[in-house]
Amino acid sequence: MTDTSPSQPGIQEDELDLMRLLGLVWRGRWIILACVAVAIVLSMLYVRNIAVPKYASTARLVIEAEDRNVVDIEAVVSGISTSDTSINTELSIITSRGMIEKLIRDLELYKDPEFNGALYEPNPYSIAGIRKRVLALFGQEDAAGPEQSIEQAVLSTIPRTTRAIRAVSVQKTLLIDITVTTEDPRKSTQMANRLAAIYVQSQVETKFDAVEYAINWLTERVTELEGELRTRQNELDNVRSEAALVGIETLEAMTVRSVELRSRQSNLTNTITEKTELIERARVLIEAGDGDGLVALFDDRILNEIAGTVDDGTLMENERFNARIDTLVDQETSSIQRLTSQRDVFRDSLNRLNEEISQQTTALKRVEELTRDLQAVQTLYETFLSRLKETSLQIGLQQADSRVLSEAPPFGRQVAPQVRRTVSLAIVFAFLVGVGIILVVQFTQRGIRSAGELESLSGQNVMGQIPLSPVKDRKKLLEYLRNKPTSAMSEAVRNLRTSVTLTNPKNPPNVIMITSSVPGEGKTTVAASLALNLASLGKKVLLIDGDIRRNTLSDYFKGVDTENKPGIVSLLDGDVSLQEAVLTLPDTGIDVLMSEKSVQNAADIFASEPFSNFMKTLREHYDHVIIDTPPVLAVPDARVIARFADAVLYIVGWNKTHREQVREGISELRSLGVTISGVVLNQIDGRKMSRYGYGYGGYSRYGSRKYGQGYYDN
Repeated sequence: MTDTSPSQPGIQEDELDLMRLLGLVWRGRWIILACVAVAIVLSMLYVRNIAVPKYASTARLVIEAEDRNVVDIEAVVSGISTSDTSINTELSIITSRGMIEKLIRDLELYKDPEFNGALYEPNPYSIAGIRKRVLALFGQEDAAGPEQSIEQAVLSTIPRTTRAIRAVSVQKTLLIDITVTTEDPRKSTQMANRLAAIYVQSQVETKFDAVEYAINWLTERVTELEGELRTRQNELDNVRSEAALVGIETLEAMTVRSVELRSRQSNLTNTITEKTELIERARVLIEAGDGDGLVALFDDRILNEIAGTVDDGTLMENERFNARIDTLVDQETSSIQRLTSQRDVFRDSLNRLNEEISQQTTALKRVEELTRDLQAVQTLYETFLSRLKETSLQIGLQQADSRVLSEAPPFGRQVAPQVRRTVSLAIVFAFLVGVGIILVVQFTQRGIRSAGELESLSGQNVMGQIPLSPVKDRKKLLEYLRNKPTSAMSEAVRNLRTSVTLTNPKNPPNVIMITSSVPGEGKTTVAASLALNLASLGKKVLLIDGDIRRNTLSDYFKGVDTENKPGIVSLLDGDVSLQEAVLTLPDTGIDVLMSEKSVQNAADIFASEPFSNFMKTLREHYDHVIIDTPPVLAVPDARVIARFADAVLYIVGWNKTHREQVREGISELRSLGVTISGVVLNQIDGRKMSRYGYGYGGYSRYGSRKYGQGYYDN
């Protein structure tokens, strides 16, 4: 039977919809309930026997926003800022290593097994406790570690103690909560209150240390400044005594006198220059014999009188005139010498005076510089001395920047184990685990569990859904179907018969081939059951065992000798006739043609011309010929026989045959142009199918106690 129709639609994976998923979870509720029950038992066992009770106690601190020091020395000691950064810093200080170490030493927590791991005794129900008890049964004990010193014990205790303490700030306030969680309610309270007290005391000690450091530093600075002040004063006194300093008024008078001397010296110099030039001009006029010029040059009364008594042009020849000229020149020369002596005296005096002024000015500048330095040191000394006095007053006036607003209550509250929360989480976790198990089982199964999955996978109509045979012995199958015509399996076979015969009502299929992907899918059971059902309608039916290699059809016939009966190979070879080869089953009306071993290849036998002629003969003698063929993936026999069939039924084992095997088997038939009439989901386990969330054509319901009463025999 060849396929001339268009190719089948692509095979796609079916997806679980929401309702099917919910149904799957509902049907797996016993798995979920079992997980939940186990979780509840384990969680209660953990809470009651394994978990160590934990108790928390909280002490509350308040940060003082203002500095309450009596004397303001902000440069030495300042309060805590109210910014978030400062608050977070204080939280870190509370849980710092130094604070925790003080707490451990004060309360001797290094002797507490809860915090010192070397002293810890494990819970008898924990892994460590069970291991210890097992070793004790065999007379063995865990080797004890080396004895710890106090310092080693304190260091080993710090990590666990730190984990037991939590410091948090109350949002939008200046409040800090110190919470300690331990195994003892009294211990939690004691540790919380003590840590709060240590923190407050540490603030006072920190300020005291800061003040003490400031006092020491200021004392050193004051001492240094006092010595420096004394040195500067001595240096100033030495400069004053060595320089014989005059007053500012005297120095100014000396400056005025210097200016006067410089002016007189300048005047004398000018006069000497004028007289020298006069003598030079007189000599020039004398050499030139210019008497009138000489008279005009000296402007002397006597010389004018002499010039008035002498005729013009003869003045230079007059003795009185010449004598008077010589006298005047000598007088001017003497005047120059006298003025030069006076100028030299003024110059020497001026130099001495300027030198003295320079010395006094330099000394005064040095004195002023030393005075300024002395004043600066004096000011610094007085400032530090005043600050030292102020700081000294702070020794007994320091207060902490925070205080304990409320101490922890006498007994801490239990915070672990939280029974409701633990059990609730265990239930939720168990529920998820149960659902996970159901889904893992569902999605990891490679078999096919529903007609919808098979139809989507194969691209073929599902023509029948046959339940698992209630008869374990194959020889009793046909007897069961005859005696139980209203059983679920009988009805399923009847439904398959109807689907096959109605594929073409006008011309029902004469030759029906039944095959599968792999062995063990129940195709022979389907073939025998379908043959019995068709024969019950009065049809003449021939059932052929096409699996020459295995000959499994003989296992279904009770009380019938099939071993000595010739089979299909002898018939095709012409050794026997059809009547001699066919075996008629009593009480069924079914004719059976058995297979038999052959040295020839089975595929070659079915591909031969005798087999083709044989099939034509069978069409004339029988209403229906049912051929049970080998699996498609095992041998090629089914692909060869399929070309002689009017209908091909492909059997798929429920929850057994892998999807890949179904795809591959159908693809091999289609590759040869074989048309598959339909697929049959076989060996369905109704109870398991319901647990998986499936049904098969209603038979699982009809056959159940709820719906099947009065309809089917079970």
